[in-house]
Amino acid sequence: MKDLRLNLGCGAKRQREQLAESVRQRVSSVQPDLSLIRSRLLAQQQLYEAFSK
Repeated sequence: MKDLRLNLGCGAKRQREQLAESVRQRVSSVQPDLSLIRSRLLAQQQLYEAFSK
């Protein structure tokens, strides 16, 4: 019974690792889009500040 619990623990750990890797991949795939959005927002803010002076 103790061995079974250890195996189940390893399975859960493997699942967590796979989930973590999946999340890392998803964040990496979204990162360029977020960087582009941030750049555009900063440029828009700078343009607004330049014209509001």
